[in-house]
Order: sequence, then C-alpha cells, then structure tokens
Amino acid sequence: MIKPIIILALLLASQVAGLGASAHNQTRSLVEKWVQTKKLVAELKSDWKEEREILNQSIAALERELATVKSAIQGVDADQSQADKEFEEVSLEKNNLTQFGDRLKALLADLERSVIALNSRLPSGLQQAVATMISRIPEDPNQTKVSLSARMVNVVGFINEVNKYNGSISVVSELRQNESGAELQVKVIYVGLAQAYFSSPDGSFSGLGIPGDDGWEWSEQPSLAPAIQQAIAIYEGSAPAAFVDLPMTIR
Repeated sequence: MIKPIIILALLLASQVAGLGASAHNQTRSLVEKWVQTKKLVAELKSDWKEEREILNQSIAALERELATVKSAIQGVDADQSQADKEFEEVSLEKNNLTQFGDRLKALLADLERSVIALNSRLPSGLQQAVATMISRIPEDPNQTKVSLSARMVNVVGFINEVNKYNGSISVVSELRQNESGAELQVKVIYVGLAQAYFSSPDGSFSGLGIPGDDGWEWSEQPSLAPAIQQAIAIYEGSAPAAFVDLPMTIR
C-alpha cells in the first residue's frame, strides 16, 4: 500500500508543480501586458497633452478670428446704418430743394411778369437803361434753359435800377408832341417815378406827366413853364437853390 501512495503523492506533486509553473507564466504574462499598457497609457497621455495644446491654440486662434469677424460685421452694420441715415437725409434734402426750386420757379415767373408790366410804365430813358435786362427775360419760363440764379440776378438788377431812379431827380431831353401834333424838343425833370414836368427852351410848350397803366400820361399846362424852367436850371446848376412851387398829383 505504501508504494501506490508514494506514487500518488509524486503524481500530485508533479501536477501541483505543473500548476505552479503555469500560474507563474500567466502572472508574468499579465505583468508584461500591464507594463505595456502603462507605457501605452503614458504615451497616450503625452500625445494627448501635445494634441490638447495644439487644439487649445487652434481654438484660441479661431476665437480671435471669430471676434474679428464679429467686429467687422458690427462695423459693416454700423456703416450701413450710417449710410442709410445719410441717404435718408440726402433724399430729404433733395426733396426739400426740389420743392423749394419749384416754388422759386413759380415766384420768379411772377416777378418776371411783373417786371415786364412795370417796364411799360417807366420813363423812356429808364426803359433804355434796363432794355438789356428786359431782353434777358425768357418768353416761356417753363421752357427756358437759363438758370434760376441768372434769372434772379437779372430781376434783382432791374429792381435795383428802378429803385435807384425812383429815389432820385433826373433831367433828360425828350421829344414831346404838342396839341397840333408837332414834336418839340423839351427838357423833362422826373421826380423819381411819381411825377414829371417838361418845358421847351422858350417856355412856349410845357406841362406835367404822371405814370399810367399804359405808360406816362402827359398834359400841357403853359402856366407852369416859369416854375419848371427854374427847377431845371437849379438842377443843372445854372440857378441858385430856391423853393419852387409845382403841383403834385398822387394816385
């Protein structure tokens, strides 16, 4: 019985020894894999750090670029808003100027018509002085190519010339027709545009004139000859200053 037991023990020992060797090999294999895994993890961590740094830098660059783009968009929006505002202001100003221009055209056309009507009531000498200005007035104010500014300057020039004449006394030589139809050379003294007096050199033909709707209206008044001649002589400096009594008709 002893031998079988010994043999059984040896067999068990050999199996145990065999099992121990197998476990040892497995353990060593596991340790090697664990070491490899740790090494791989370390490498992955190192690679991840580098990748993360690159990603962070890329993200930061993208964020800066995005901020720049947003700022540019805001600037464009601000510029667009300012441009829209300026466009509205310019459009409004253009409309106002157009309306003002239309009103000015209408006003200027009325003034030009008034100038033409007034010209027919001016003394002949003054009509000659403003003849060029009258010729510059367009026949049709809606079809003329003359600028508004040029037309306005022309009207203002006419008004200034008339006002200057109206605020002064003038003596001119004119031909005046007497009752018999003969034309005689006379001197006429105009007191502005309110009244005028005329007399021939010898005083045989004299009278006064007042402005009318169709021009000046003249009437012969022989009794006024001495006073008219005296007034003319005073004006021309050939007689001393004195008070001269002459009739004045106001309409």
